[in-house]
Amino acid sequence: MSDGISAGYLRSLEAIRGIGALAIVLYHLDDRLGLPFYFDNFYIGVDLFFVLSGFIIFHVYGGRIDDRTGYARFLWLRIARIYPLHFVTLVAFVAFQALTIEIGGSLAASIEPLFAHNDIWSFLANLAVIHALNLLDGPSFNIPSWSISTELYTYVVFGALFWAGLIRPERPFAVPILIAIAGFALMAARTPSFNAMHDLGFIRNMVGFALGVAARGLYGLLPRPSTRMLTMLQLAAVAMLLVVLVVPGRSAPYLNYTVPLAGAVLILACSHDRGGFCPILLLAPLQWLGRISYALYLTHYMLVLVVSGLYVAAVQHGVIAGKAWQPWVLIPVIIAITLPVAHATHVWVELPARTFLRQWGRLLPSAASPRT
Repeated sequence: MSDGISAGYLRSLEAIRGIGALAIVLYHLDDRLGLPFYFDNFYIGVDLFFVLSGFIIFHVYGGRIDDRTGYARFLWLRIARIYPLHFVTLVAFVAFQALTIEIGGSLAASIEPLFAHNDIWSFLANLAVIHALNLLDGPSFNIPSWSISTELYTYVVFGALFWAGLIRPERPFAVPILIAIAGFALMAARTPSFNAMHDLGFIRNMVGFALGVAARGLYGLLPRPSTRMLTMLQLAAVAMLLVVLVVPGRSAPYLNYTVPLAGAVLILACSHDRGGFCPILLLAPLQWLGRISYALYLTHYMLVLVVSGLYVAAVQHGVIAGKAWQPWVLIPVIIAITLPVAHATHVWVELPARTFLRQWGRLLPSAASPRT
């Protein structure tokens, strides 16, 4: 790998990643129990991930992948980043499914329908990280991991484009914008909703990643923007995202297609760590949330299933009743459970496994920043 873009650490973007992960936790709680309507669109946290990923990957690796060895090392580092925790949570989910079926009862009755696509083929597909490439009939096992599948193969594509010199710091726009336009067109021809997973999720990922790359290109080419301009861009982007959250998808088909664009503007505007929301994003709790975001994203789903299943069983058996026990009261409960689990998983599983696999990559030339 040769020298390329300076790989400085972008602290505000770390916090945005954490907020996106927490949004997905609440989206899955809503999917199970039905929270107030604006939680229905909290899946947009995934699109923020995709745009962030494109921005940061180009920030770290732009102009650095210039031969086969550099490309191989890039892919190995990405695998070291995402695969260990995916593998651990996949195995944990298999054990969780077996235990749930064994226990039976009301809890199992509310969860077992979600195991419909969990067969040996889907397990092998999850193991090979190909389970979101439109090869299966539906989402399977640890459902949030569909985006890990699409992200890995997005790395494969964009790493090759970096290596081929088609995307470089001095020409960061043409290819990513063409990919984004083509992706939007393909998605729009198939569905009015941008919330695709195991079927069109790869295209969705490519669109967000491409816009993130383009946003990082703009970051590198523009002069230092004023704090006032950054604040205005952040406010405009957040306003657009809030519109998507509060407008039901049935009322405005295709509205959520604006999310990757709004996300790209937000991430570009926050990448300078100045203005608008950045003082909040730089607070220590949100920085911590960003650091554990990947573990939160991959560990929360089983916990949501258990908590929501217990809630449904308690309601059915009359253990809890009345307006005071609406599903939204579980929001602080699920946060209080998932965050400590994510922190422990990050410290005891994610970081050691990543470090172990990175050591195997030392035979290849040194690469960029480890905090990606």
